[in-house]
Amino acid sequence: MKNILLSLIMPNHNTNKDFFYSAIVSVTKQKGVDWKFFEVVVVNDHCNKECKKNIIKIVNEIKIRLPNLEISVIDNKQTIGPGNAINEGVKHSSGLYFASLDCDDILTANCLKCFLSYSKKYNHFDLLFSDHVKTSTDLKEIIYIRKKKIIYQLHKNYKNSIYDPHLYMSIIGHISFIKKSAWKQTGGYNNICPSEDWNFFLRISRLKKEVNFFHIPRILYKYRYNYKSVSNREVKKARKYIEEKHGQFLIKKHYPISKVAFYSRVIPSHSSYYNLYRDQKIINPPWFNYTKKTIIKR
Repeated sequence: MKNILLSLIMPNHNTNKDFFYSAIVSVTKQKGVDWKFFEVVVVNDHCNKECKKNIIKIVNEIKIRLPNLEISVIDNKQTIGPGNAINEGVKHSSGLYFASLDCDDILTANCLKCFLSYSKKYNHFDLLFSDHVKTSTDLKEIIYIRKKKIIYQLHKNYKNSIYDPHLYMSIIGHISFIKKSAWKQTGGYNNICPSEDWNFFLRISRLKKEVNFFHIPRILYKYRYNYKSVSNREVKKARKYIEEKHGQFLIKKHYPISKVAFYSRVIPSHSSYYNLYRDQKIINPPWFNYTKKTIIKR
């Protein structure tokens, strides 16, 4: 019987083989984890023959290197899109939780160990998210660290609701650890590119009276920034969709857009706090706080 705790879903549509290799190798370089609790599910979304060949070659190489890590590959016969590709991976997964690992993201060496630690600390969570580093596509230039924070969680007994304008930003990030039961309740991701993850997080937050989102104050992954990517080219389209789907919940007479509000700040690489935070010598810079201007009371 499988005892998989976390399934890493890797959607792939003719991805650069070097990017895919870097992403999956970052999984194998995790420190202090027992592989029997993890699995990787690669979803080839109607990839061409060359891409499929490269993926199989890389996966077989990893299997030889780490025989205890279960890796499966799903081949879609037609293109179903990023959201549905993640759904397909989750359907075939065995984990109690899952995380979507894009092929242009790279896990830090302590990512899965931190997940294990915080999943025990917040054992009733629906979603766990962390800070991340934004880099150039070649990983040589660090653009900034995205430092995040939960301002409040709106529980059924919480009376003073707040509307947070930062909810218009999808600051949770690409890699979040999500309870599979929450995914089932929402019906999975909608295939709305490029805002499928943003929309999905908001739908989870509106599932029930009590939401359990928790922040891990650690850098757990690197995100390659590509200004030509779909998500960056069509950001206005994504915001328009979010406004149409969730905008009514921004009106003061209604509940906030979400039952959990976030705040984030950028720590640029030239900041004096950059190295301190990167090396985990501090958790929050002294200026990391939200002001009264950041929130609007209902």
